[in-house]
Amino acid sequence: MEIFHVVIAEDEPYAARHIRALVEREENFSVSAVYESGEDALRGLQSPRLQADLLITDIQMPGISGLDLIREAQRVRPGIPSIIISGYGSFTYAKEAISLGTMQYILKPIDVNELRAALLEAGREIERGRLEAGQQFIRKIQKNSEAVFSPDASFDRETSYRVLVFALSLSVEETILQCLEYLQKWDCVVLSYRYSMVLLWPENAGESLEAFARTLKNKVCGREQNGVFVIGDTLAAGEAVREEIEKLYDVLQGCFYLGETQIATKDTGQTRQQADAEEHHRLTAQLLQQVNSQKISDLKTVYDRLFNFFGQKKASVREMRHTLYLLVSRLYQLDAERFDPTVESNRIMRRLYTARDYEEARARIWEIIEQLSRKNPPETEHMDSGSETYWKVVHFLNANISENYSLQEIADSFHISQPYLSRLFRKYKGMSYKEYCTNLKVQTSIRLMEENPHMLIKEIAERVGYDQLYFSSVFYRVMGEYPKQYRSRLSGEKAAVPQN
Repeated sequence: MEIFHVVIAEDEPYAARHIRALVEREENFSVSAVYESGEDALRGLQSPRLQADLLITDIQMPGISGLDLIREAQRVRPGIPSIIISGYGSFTYAKEAISLGTMQYILKPIDVNELRAALLEAGREIERGRLEAGQQFIRKIQKNSEAVFSPDASFDRETSYRVLVFALSLSVEETILQCLEYLQKWDCVVLSYRYSMVLLWPENAGESLEAFARTLKNKVCGREQNGVFVIGDTLAAGEAVREEIEKLYDVLQGCFYLGETQIATKDTGQTRQQADAEEHHRLTAQLLQQVNSQKISDLKTVYDRLFNFFGQKKASVREMRHTLYLLVSRLYQLDAERFDPTVESNRIMRRLYTARDYEEARARIWEIIEQLSRKNPPETEHMDSGSETYWKVVHFLNANISENYSLQEIADSFHISQPYLSRLFRKYKGMSYKEYCTNLKVQTSIRLMEENPHMLIKEIAERVGYDQLYFSSVFYRVMGEYPKQYRSRLSGEKAAVPQN
């Protein structure tokens, strides 16, 4: 439920108590602070710790007037709406109040219905402002994230940060909007990284990172959504920042259990292991076998058994992701021309990360698997004039998997601007161009491993345009295990498939 925080400036104690009582009688409104002078109210508004969405003020007060307070409030809290409640019905006052953008000028004694109508209108204005601010913040984060994680970018070596990586059972955009009030309050760098948020916490920040993580956990997690917050324990600068983010993201995946919330550190590591790896492998092998048989009803039966197992054993997102990647890869092998495995894998992962529990994940992900299995066209987002260009680029990248084209090179080849191409990938893929290329190469390498059990890892790396060392690093970042570990697991799963 949206809560609107109100600050009251009123020098008469009785009037202040009366206004407060009327405001808090309204649903969604809460009074953050009451001040007896304009100077006190202004000092309060200057503090980032004060929650303030709406200012209600008298005009005639000791020190600065209510009109001056509104003027100064706009400077320290741009866009904050205001309501004047005054015993002075001066036309001059009213005219100046209107010029300052005041929403309502209410005369004393207060008409309860008039105040209620003003609060409702203020609530709508605050919601519009929050949505606009949130969308601007999302665009800023996406832009900064692309710049920071581009191949030729580097972090400032002069600034040291502690790192917090967290993910909620919401999309990245919804997570930003949910946490907007808290993310904007502190002078920290906010980025998005795959399905998570990253906070780079300066070493001279006023509050501890642990305290901030607890605040976020308490404010945004509950029955409706859960999440994991992973806190780095060291200061990092330069390239070490990127390494720290990747390490913490790796921990996050191993700690993300649907329906649970926790705060973890790097030391948390592998918090749980599957209690019955043999059963997991057996069910996975059966699932892949049913894909080959192309019987939807049989596939659904084994799929449900697998998710029942995930729920009973409290499998982490990492453990579930491995099986889902295998499933999409096998479906792609059967019909390579019909869908893009990177797109479908990421649609599935978005639904997995945003599910509240294992049952919801099972139902939401099956919708996609069923579409792919039935050979019906998968769901697509609303197409616009850019869709044709987007698909041409995707098909070109699939056909040239061994190349490593930069965003600028592709943009030049298709005679479009780099920002436009970047927006196309954000719109249709939900990720950056670089993330798409990385995932595409990993998916291709998985297919090569399955189709060619004896092909050397070095050769597979070369097929997708990487040297072996870098390929191993990239594969681990995406899959949570190194190529040799993956191949070993794959061999075990194939061995577990019952022979006809």
